[in-house]
Amino acid sequence: PSVDCDDIPELPPYPIIREKLSKDIIKAFFSLKDKNGWIVVRGGAGSGKTVVANLAVRDEETMMNNFPAGFFWLKIGCVDINELLIKVQEFYLVLNHSEKPPPPTIEGVVESICLLIADQYYGMLLVLDDVRDGKLLEYFDFPCVKLVTTRETTLSYQTNNYRINFSAEAGYTSIEAKKAFDAWFKHESTALPSDIMDIVEEFKCSPMALALIGSNILDNSLQFQHYLDKTQHSNKKDQLATLKSLKTDKIKYAIAKALDVLDVELASKLRQLVVFQKNSLIPLQPLAVLWQLNHGQVQNIMNQMAEQSLIMIRKKGQN
Repeated sequence: PSVDCDDIPELPPYPIIREKLSKDIIKAFFSLKDKNGWIVVRGGAGSGKTVVANLAVRDEETMMNNFPAGFFWLKIGCVDINELLIKVQEFYLVLNHSEKPPPPTIEGVVESICLLIADQYYGMLLVLDDVRDGKLLEYFDFPCVKLVTTRETTLSYQTNNYRINFSAEAGYTSIEAKKAFDAWFKHESTALPSDIMDIVEEFKCSPMALALIGSNILDNSLQFQHYLDKTQHSNKKDQLATLKSLKTDKIKYAIAKALDVLDVELASKLRQLVVFQKNSLIPLQPLAVLWQLNHGQVQNIMNQMAEQSLIMIRKKGQN
């Protein structure tokens, strides 16, 4: 049998392949396909590590050649041990086709999953997205290849199995960043005003910020130029500022600008999403109740937000 994964997140509107990083990950797939190894992609918030992993598992030829049993995508995020237990129990139910309830303890579930993978799913890939605590990886050391995305610079979990590390921290290359804006503007970036190309170069370290800017910069380029001047000046003035803090500032600024130019009603609904737990998947029904709309209207609103890179949509089954 193979794992039928329907929890893989939707890609952003215009995903750009990170050529070198993507090729390196595919090479790692080939080198670890018969081993129980780890592939770790590190990068700060907005560095595009999840999109890199997402594009990698969508390469059908690579998946078929290396992981005949399929793959399973598991979003981890900030979780305690009880929330983690629920996640691994859900994974167990997928592997076991819900034929019997999962064990009540995390140790019991992990042991059962190891047996299931070894017996029925040899040659599968497990994607662990957005791991915030490296200690949790001990519960996922299953007999398969694991692809991990994380913000952590070091993962405390030590393993004797193979581990290949990559970094998404640098963001786009200049060429990749220009390709991203080519897609947003529907024509060659060389035809864009020079100030916009300066913004591309300044923000290329954060694909997330570029996506947010690209969704609304056409009508607001002067506002971004003002910020560009400000950040370039501060870079020269404050040599102690770290790249990490600069990237965080750029992401926050891009999000703020995206909200500033958003339709008032749409922005209001986006802000209402804060009532839901962080890193949780929000079904249509609670939003329909919250906004007093039907499912079709809610779907249209969420699609508008996704088109501007403000949310991520996951389609599970037909829901």
